[in-house]
Amino acid sequence: MAAHLANLSVLVADRREKAERVSVFLYGKQREILAYEQMVMLSVQQIIEYYSARWKIESGFKKIKQ
Repeated sequence: MAAHLANLSVLVADRREKAERVSVFLYGKQREILAYEQMVMLSVQQIIEYYSARWKIESGFKKIKQ
C-alpha cells in the first residue's frame, strides 16, 4: 500500500507542476480552480461542469430517497 501511495504522490506532484488556473461555472458560481488538462474529447472546463451537474443530481436523489 505504501508503494502505491508513493507512486500516487509522484503522479500528483507531476500533474500539479503542469496544472494551470482555469475559470469554470461550478455550483452556481464562476470559480477559479487549478486543473491539469490532457487531450480528450472534452475540455477540462466541460468535464468539471458536467461532473458538478451530475453531483447535484446525485444529491437530489439521496434527498428524495430519505
